[in-house]
Amino acid sequence: TDGAGTAIYRMNLSDRSVSTISNPLSENIRAVGQMYACGDYLIVQLTGYSGTKHAYFYHPKTNTWLSGKTIDFQANGMTDECGGKLFYLNGGKYYGIDTKTLAITSYPKLGGSYQRGNGLPIRYSGFSGECFVNVQYNGNLYVLSPKEQKEKRLNVSLAEAKMRRRISKTGQDGRVYVTGFMGSSGIAYDPETGEKESFYMAQGEGAVSTADKMYIGCYTGAEIYELDMSKPYSTAKNGGNPKLIFDIGQDQDRPFGMDVAGNKLLVGTLPKAGTLGGALSVIDLTTKNGTTYRNLVQDQAILTVTHKDNMVYCGTTISGGTTSTPTTTRAHVFCFNLKNRRVVRDVEFSIPGVDIPIGAVHGLKISPYDGKL
Repeated sequence: TDGAGTAIYRMNLSDRSVSTISNPLSENIRAVGQMYACGDYLIVQLTGYSGTKHAYFYHPKTNTWLSGKTIDFQANGMTDECGGKLFYLNGGKYYGIDTKTLAITSYPKLGGSYQRGNGLPIRYSGFSGECFVNVQYNGNLYVLSPKEQKEKRLNVSLAEAKMRRRISKTGQDGRVYVTGFMGSSGIAYDPETGEKESFYMAQGEGAVSTADKMYIGCYTGAEIYELDMSKPYSTAKNGGNPKLIFDIGQDQDRPFGMDVAGNKLLVGTLPKAGTLGGALSVIDLTTKNGTTYRNLVQDQAILTVTHKDNMVYCGTTISGGTTSTPTTTRAHVFCFNLKNRRVVRDVEFSIPGVDIPIGAVHGLKISPYDGKL
C-alpha cells in the first residue's frame, strides 16, 4: 500500500530497486488478491473500491496489461500447471486456461466448492493424461482428470478424530440424525436401543423430516440431500442414499431454514463469504426441480422458514456470508405466497420496550394449539 490506496510493486533483484506497476482498473485498487504465473503472463486478482473483483493479465516483459480479458475464480484460487493448463473453479464448475494461448476451456462434468492447495499435478493409474487433486470441505480427497472429465475419491488412511456436532434433527422414524462440523459423515442414533449407523453427509446446516425422508442442507454450495430413512445407508458420496437432489447455487452457501409444505421443500439460505443477499428456494419433491428467489429482503439472508397452508413465513438476518458487512440494522419477518410466488407482507421485527435493533430472527414455528406464528 502507498498510504492513499493499494498498488502492485515490482522489485529488480539485481539492485533491489522498486517501482509501481500501473493500475488496470478505472478506479483505485482496494485489494490485491492472488497472483499466478501463466506462461508469459501473471494473473492478478484485483478488487476496486466499488467492490468489483476480477483477475487481470499482466505481461512483465512489456510492463503492460492485456486489454479486454479478465477471469473470475472462487476464493481458493488456481492449481499449479497441469497438462499445460491452470485450473480454477467458477460457479462450482472447473475451467482450464491454456498457459500458452490463454484460451479457456470449460469442464462441466468436474466441479467442487473449493480448490484447496495447488492441485498437486499427478499421474493416476485409473485415468489417462495428467490429473490434479483437490480436498473438499468435507475432508474427502479427489483426483480429477480433465482429459476424461472424471473424478475419483481416494481412500486416505488417517486416524479418526472426534467431530464437533453441527446440527441434530429428530426424524419421524424416532431416530436422531446428527451431522458434524467440517464432516464427511453423519450419524443416525436410536435413543431407545443406543444403536448408531453412519451415512455420507457433508456439513449439514439445516434439516427437516417427512414420514420416510430426511432432507439435509449442506455447506458449502447450499446442496440439498435426500436421505431415505427406510433404506440402507451409504457412506460414499455417490452411493445412492443419501442422494443429492438440488444444488441451489446463485452464490448461496448455508441452508439454515428448512420446512416441507405438501410436496414442496422450502429452504432459506445465507450467501457465500463476503456477499450479502440470501434466498428462499422452493423445490418440488416429485420432480426435484426448484426455483430460487434471492433478496426478497434486500441484502438480508434467511435463517428460519415455516408455513401454514399456502403461506411461507421467513425470518431474516442482517448478516450475509462470512466477512460481509451488513447494510441494514433490523431483521425482518415476511410472508411469501406459494401460489403466486410473491411477498404479501414484510415487517421489520421489533419487540415493544426493546430499543436495540434486532439483527436476526430465529426459530419461527406455527403453534399446534392456536395456529399462531
